[in-house]
Amino acid sequence: MTREQILQTRWNDTDKLLKQFKTKYIKLNQRLKNDIQAIFDSLDINKDNIFQYAASEQKKKIDLLIEEWSDDGLLSGYFKYLANSIHNRSRVKNFEILHLLIYKTYVKNHSKLDKYENKLFNEVANTKYAQGQEEVYRATNDRSKPSRLPNYLLLSLLALPNPKGYIWNDYVEATMLSNADQIYRQAVIDIQQDRKPVVDKTIYDSILNAQRKRYLNINGDKISGDLELQVTSLVNNALVEGYKKVDKNAKVRFIAEIDQRTTEMCRSLDEQVFSVNDWNTFQRYSYDDGRIVNYKIFGLVAGANLPPINNHFHWCRSTVTYQLDMTRDKLNKSLMNWNEKSAINKWESADFYDINRKMYRGERLNRKERRLVKNLYTALNKQPFYNSKNDEFITRVLQVDNHALQTVISQHPVGEVYEAKSFEAYSLKPGYNSKANVFFYVKGSKKARNMLEYNQMSNEAEVLYQYGMKFITRDYYTKGDKHYFLIEELE
Repeated sequence: MTREQILQTRWNDTDKLLKQFKTKYIKLNQRLKNDIQAIFDSLDINKDNIFQYAASEQKKKIDLLIEEWSDDGLLSGYFKYLANSIHNRSRVKNFEILHLLIYKTYVKNHSKLDKYENKLFNEVANTKYAQGQEEVYRATNDRSKPSRLPNYLLLSLLALPNPKGYIWNDYVEATMLSNADQIYRQAVIDIQQDRKPVVDKTIYDSILNAQRKRYLNINGDKISGDLELQVTSLVNNALVEGYKKVDKNAKVRFIAEIDQRTTEMCRSLDEQVFSVNDWNTFQRYSYDDGRIVNYKIFGLVAGANLPPINNHFHWCRSTVTYQLDMTRDKLNKSLMNWNEKSAINKWESADFYDINRKMYRGERLNRKERRLVKNLYTALNKQPFYNSKNDEFITRVLQVDNHALQTVISQHPVGEVYEAKSFEAYSLKPGYNSKANVFFYVKGSKKARNMLEYNQMSNEAEVLYQYGMKFITRDYYTKGDKHYFLIEELE
């Protein structure tokens, strides 16, 4: 499938389910609004008595209600604690009753919403679990039929923290309390100012609308909100479980939705291949660090190499797809796009020389240059590493003047870490520049990208390190006017 087809397969049916869910959600929210107004109408609370003890008859009524809520199974979590604390006291104040009743309205509302959520989660998870299996079957010409997602596995997926760091059930409880507190505080303000709370007023509408949008906001084809984030996490996790059901050693390819909103994190991961049941060593842009960072992760970890990607929160519609094992050459050809191939050609034709020099000096790149750097970086992600023998050296040679020489020496003190500011080319055949006066040697390289198939000049035999690669200087010595550095790759 093409990138567009993969993304459509992931999200079109999911978005349809979310839009169907929104219809039910809006109806429940209208009931919520009516129930809140009913509380305001039923209580005889004013600015003079709001902080006074409630009448004994009012206390008896609230006690009976709490017992009914307990029988209906509504008492749990913090709401149970709050209700029991009022029930167990002989006297409570009016504002406490007001707060409890508003909170109860949100709890009751979500108890009805909960069955719609569960149905949504179940349909999404089973659809993607089946899609994952079908992708493997299609790639391997297997005519088997997909199985359903076991209920225990769905529960375990819902118990995983999402990219915001919360578990869904914890989010629900915290949000109910927060939303109830917002309405309660506004009601207290109105009562203290001798105004009867009216939910139809603009201030309450604004509060309730903000609460609805925070939970689920659909504007045309744009969908956001915490429910959408939970569903997005569920989509990719269920998909991977489907792959693992058929192929426990499956590999997946990261597919970013490329548009003007795509983050650097997803761009840097786009088209990278990961094992679901083995160690993955890769590089990815880190928002916190402001640069490309090396990662070593076992399998797929949500937020790191499984969407939604975090480290800088955003609404992420990236996904993964099953990657049938193939040779590196075949994989490269299937993954390389035209821009990436063009960037490699520009590097090989020396068009990159000035850009690389500016990167090394820390000079600002223009928009076109930055795009070329990104394309070369992602292109190199699709090249195999040059796996040299443990006693084999690769060499980088430079011809520099005395001023530049002092800079090179200062950047590579023995025992200190050096981070490449630009792309750094090494050769398997040292000495192709007879006028060089600086020599870098790396022994047993495992991290340089293999560029041998692109080298047109046989005497270069070039391999290439990406910017951000870290080395440690192990030795430095001079011989005449020649300067030699022995450096070692770091993870």
